Amino acid sequence: MPNDELHAIQVKARKSKKSGKVKLSVVLPKGMAGNFDVNYVVKDDDLDTLPQLTLKADTFDPIHFDVDDNIDVDFSPISVSAIYGVDDRQEVSQIQSYFAQQNARAVCGIMDISQLDMSQSHIGIGYMAPSLFSWQRSKGRTLSPSTRFLHQPTAALKGTAFLVADDVIATAAHCLLGFDPDTWRFAFDYAIPGGQASPGLSLPGTFAEASHVISQGSGAEDWALVKLKAPVSGVWPVTLSPRRHRSEGESVYVIGHPLGLPKKYADNGTIVNNTAATHFKTNLDTFAGNSGSPVFDSANNVIGILVRGQRDFEEGDDGFWHMATHHSTSHQGEDCTRISYVIDAMEDHIWSVA
Repeated sequence: MPNDELHAIQVKARKSKKSGKVKLSVVLPKGMAGNFDVNYVVKDDDLDTLPQLTLKADTFDPIHFDVDDNIDVDFSPISVSAIYGVDDRQEVSQIQSYFAQQNARAVCGIMDISQLDMSQSHIGIGYMAPSLFSWQRSKGRTLSPSTRFLHQPTAALKGTAFLVADDVIATAAHCLLGFDPDTWRFAFDYAIPGGQASPGLSLPGTFAEASHVISQGSGAEDWALVKLKAPVSGVWPVTLSPRRHRSEGESVYVIGHPLGLPKKYADNGTIVNNTAATHFKTNLDTFAGNSGSPVFDSANNVIGILVRGQRDFEEGDDGFWHMATHHSTSHQGEDCTRISYVIDAMEDHIWSVA
């Protein structure tokens, strides 16, 4: 959570003249919840200094009330349960919408199998990837035990892509840094039924190989098209929205591989800034690894590619690293390249987009 966002959360105190007790309440921006370490000091000499408290703010709506001027309250967050407001990520097996389910099948994780450990078992060849906890620990970060998906594998660390034609995928151009068609794979079945997983991956699945990069943008135009060696069987390409004008407040959702994890779905997002020519901003719950993820509108059409965002983790006073939390209406947001660049490239290099 950025420091300037802390001022959006207030802890208020009032002393009852009748009982002499001091009551505390927490004011949170709509859509935010978490645990807060509260230190409060009473200015009035007639009042005793009160001990430190830990409050759990479990309301999603602001609480409004009067505050006495003689009480000063300071606080700091110790554990936050969301990215933009409440964490909306869920397994794709939990998606209720039929059309969103079909879109999820068209999303794949980008893997470099030369960086994964191969193993042989009675179910065939598997690739072993470190868990989220182990991977972050190797970077010197000990994640909080409350971190979601802590023991799931992180195999898709190169990013996310999605099928736009039978044998063509789209992604963010920066996801292709170091691209090697001999070792890079696109895993369409890297997902978890029921929300549980060990660090192993069972293959074969829908695991595509790349032929070459067809075209890509540069700079703020962060997009790319990749030709596959063969059509992907049993997966329908997504539909790209030809509508170029978007409005702030439009509902959006995203499907991808945050932190290289198995495929996740996050909804309840909106476009929060639509001023740039090359991209728009959303408040979707995404991480590194979501780069290249398709962003869908309420009609289930792709309108953008997730390319940039805010920081993922912050170190807490408790010694653990926690998910960084941002105001649910922050205009900082997650940058999404407009899908019109991909549509233009498809028309130039592939065929007309239906």
